[in-house]
Amino acid sequence: MRRNEIDWLRNGAVLMLFFYHTAVVFDPFSDNYVKSSVHGCVAGGFILATFFWYMPLLFFLAGASAHFSLAKRSNGKFMKERVKRLLIPLLFGVLVIIPPQGYFAKLWRGIPTGGYLHHWGAFLTTFTDLSGNDGNFTPAHLWFILFLFVISALLLPLFRHFDHEKGQRFLAKIKPVMITPWGIVIAAVTLFIMRVIPDIGGKNIFYFGLIFVFGAVVYSDNDYIEKICAAKWRALIGLLIFCPLFLWSEYMMYEKYTMLWLKATEAMVSNIMMIFAIIVLIGFGTKYLSRGGKALSYLNEACFPVYIIHQTVLIAVAYYTLRLSLPIAVQAAIIIASTIVITFVLYEISKRIPPLRFLLGIKSPKTVNQTVSVR
Repeated sequence: MRRNEIDWLRNGAVLMLFFYHTAVVFDPFSDNYVKSSVHGCVAGGFILATFFWYMPLLFFLAGASAHFSLAKRSNGKFMKERVKRLLIPLLFGVLVIIPPQGYFAKLWRGIPTGGYLHHWGAFLTTFTDLSGNDGNFTPAHLWFILFLFVISALLLPLFRHFDHEKGQRFLAKIKPVMITPWGIVIAAVTLFIMRVIPDIGGKNIFYFGLIFVFGAVVYSDNDYIEKICAAKWRALIGLLIFCPLFLWSEYMMYEKYTMLWLKATEAMVSNIMMIFAIIVLIGFGTKYLSRGGKALSYLNEACFPVYIIHQTVLIAVAYYTLRLSLPIAVQAAIIIASTIVITFVLYEISKRIPPLRFLLGIKSPKTVNQTVSVR
C-alpha cells in the first residue's frame, strides 16, 4: 500500500516555505537577512499559525521515510544513500548556495563586503551566532539537512534495535499507553525535556531527533495510523481549545517576559499544539491525500532541490523588491511569485545537468516513484 500522504504532506510543507519565508521578511517577531521596516499583521499571523508545527512535521515525515527505507536497505546502503542525498547537497549548499544570503544581508545593513569573493572567504571563516543575519557563516535553512544526516546516522542502531525481538517487545509494551490520550501527554513531556537541553544556533537536535523517532514508530505500526485517523477531529478541537493559551504565551514571550514558569508554559503548550497539528494533518492526509498522479511524481523529484535553492532566490528577490516604493501586499506578492518561478526554472535547468543533479541530490528517474509498503 502506497503512503502517498507522506509525499503530499512533505511536498506541501516545502512549497509552504515560499510563503513562510516571505512572511519572515515582513513579520514583527524576528530578524532576517533582509527585513522590511514595515511589518504586516497578515505575515505575523501566518507565522504564528505555522511555526510550531511545520518543521516538526517535516522531521516526523522524515522519520517515517527512514523507517520504510531501512525496511529494504542494509545499514551500509542506507548510509550511502544518506551521504548521496543529504551530506553532498549540504556541503555544496554551504559552499555555493548559502553565501549569497550573507552577502545580501551585509548589503542590506550597509556592511562593507569588499566584493563577493572577499565576502565568500569571510563567510566561510567568520563564526558568530550562526543565524547568518549579520552576513557571517550559517547553514541557513540547510540546518534541516544537517540535522537529518546526523540524526539518521546516530539513530540507526536504535532503529535496527526496534527490528529485533527486544525492540519489538519494547514497542509492544508501550503501545497500549501511547495510542491513548496519555500518549499525547507523554510525548509532550518528553519533548519538553528535550527542549531543556542546550541547542545549536536556536535549533535543538534532540527535540527534532525525538520527533524523527516518533515518525518512524508511528508508521511502523498501522494501529497508530488508525488511531490518528480516528482522533483527527478531536485533535482539531484540541487545537482550537489550546489556541488562546498558546497565543497568550507567545505574546508574553514576544514582550520578553523571562519568568521560568512562563517559558515552561510556552514550551509545553506549543508541544501539545504541535502534536495536535500533526495528528490533524496525518489524519486528514491519510483520508484525502491517498492518490498519486503526475503532479505528485513531479513534486517528489523537485521537492528536495527546490528546498535547497528557494531561500537564496527569495532573499535576492526581497532585497531588490523592498527597495521599491510599493504597498506591502504587492511586495509580498512579487517576492512569492518571482521566487517560485525562478526557483523552479533553476531546478529544471539543474536536473538536466548531471553534475548539478548529483550535487543537489536529485533522485534518478528510476527511483523517484518507488513504492513503499506498510509492514
